[in-house]
Amino acid sequence: MIGVAPDADVLSVRVILEDEEPGFREFNSAERFENVVARGIRYAVDEGADVINMSISKELATREERAAIRYAISKGVVLVAAAGNDGDRQVEGDFAPYSYPAAFPGVVSVGATDRRLRRASFSNWNSSVLVAAPGVDIMGAGPGDEYWVGRGTSQATALVSGVAALVKARHPDLSPPLVARALAAGATDRPPGGYDTATGFGVVNAARALTEASRLAGHEETATGAQAQDPSRPVAGGTPGPVQVVVRDERRVTVYAAIAAGAAVGALAALSVIFILVRRVRRAHISQEA
Repeated sequence: MIGVAPDADVLSVRVILEDEEPGFREFNSAERFENVVARGIRYAVDEGADVINMSISKELATREERAAIRYAISKGVVLVAAAGNDGDRQVEGDFAPYSYPAAFPGVVSVGATDRRLRRASFSNWNSSVLVAAPGVDIMGAGPGDEYWVGRGTSQATALVSGVAALVKARHPDLSPPLVARALAAGATDRPPGGYDTATGFGVVNAARALTEASRLAGHEETATGAQAQDPSRPVAGGTPGPVQVVVRDERRVTVYAAIAAGAAVGALAALSVIFILVRRVRRAHISQEA
């Protein structure tokens, strides 16, 4: 509704039911609904989506979802997902629960900020979070021609997806990893040290993300030249053979061998002393009993 990417077309692919809808319990328990998210991702990709916004959060992931995300990235599609709204439920360690699909590698995981651009209390904080966006008191369009004011990482994710769509509109050939880099490099309100698990690399900024994308688009993504490593070949260029010894320091080898031999002799001497002492104590104890 805000119009971050005004020329973008929106394809709505429904993969979940709301809590109050009929059939919600079956939807959450029936095996036939287990891979609806994966099927939705593949459908959006095949329909020509450039950016997929996923305002969903699950504690467990499936193999099919992982494969669908890999399929989307291979087709040049940018995936943006909500980090989750369980930020007030800290688990073991210094982070909030991971959620999927946000925690999958290659997915832009988005946290939510409040009016002060600090992490919203509900926003998940963990190392999957890449960037953040406002997620408190965000106006959006709802069913029945109504407008709602909502809060959550879903609202933040929608804003970041819009910025990603804006980047792809100007640089359609920019790969998903480079779009993610542009979002992160262009972020403002960076945390101390440049990154933290609460807001990632900072709050997404559309203008700065476009600037970073333009800079990245001017470079080749794959290194070329005589010294470039072919990614289809092993790093060593083949099966590694025996390691050739260039220099053998005989003096140092002799010294280390003497030290090792001395340590072994000392250990044996210590064991001998202990054995003798134990025998003497035992004899003395027997003599006292007699």
